[in-house]
Amino acid sequence: MLATAVLALSLAALRAPAFVQTFAASVAHEAEVAAGREPGRISEGAAGGDAAPASAQEAEAAPAIEPAAGPVRSPDKLADVAAELAERAKELDRREQELALREAAAAAVEARAREQLARLAQLNKELERLLAAIRAEDEAKLAQLVKTYEAMKAKSAAQVFDQLALDVLIPVARRIREAKLAAIMAAMDPVKAKQLTAALAQPTPLPKPP
Repeated sequence: MLATAVLALSLAALRAPAFVQTFAASVAHEAEVAAGREPGRISEGAAGGDAAPASAQEAEAAPAIEPAAGPVRSPDKLADVAAELAERAKELDRREQELALREAAAAAVEARAREQLARLAQLNKELERLLAAIRAEDEAKLAQLVKTYEAMKAKSAAQVFDQLALDVLIPVARRIREAKLAAIMAAMDPVKAKQLTAALAQPTPLPKPP
């Protein structure tokens, strides 16, 4: 048992640091002296020719410590990543160009719409001016007719009124002075005078909105 312990200490000392080896050698020496053996025999036997081969075999059998491998990419993978990034950049450029074209087209359409609206507003003003001129001209014509019928004798005017359609007669009759119109209607055909009276009693139609 003692020899086995000394041998174990000797083997452990070969693998331990220097201060541990010194301590183990001292313990082995005292154990040999206590056993009545010559110091160093067991240690030499343990540390001699048998220990060195064991250490060499263990060193050969021990696996080599390799450095931790990081996520290193091969050149082919790096080239693939670069190609993918370049393709994405091209796609982004293409989309930006399409967006710029769409914005330019929208701006052109908007400008065209504003131009057309301005043109329509101008045409509307021109139309209103023409309508006002036409109404003024019609009013001038009616005023001239009213003056003409008012200057005529009532009987002569009544003969003309009997021949006119109501849609022509009503605007003129509305503008004639009441006394003159009463004299003319008294000389008119009773049936036509009745029709004119009913038409004049109707409310004036409101103008249609533009």
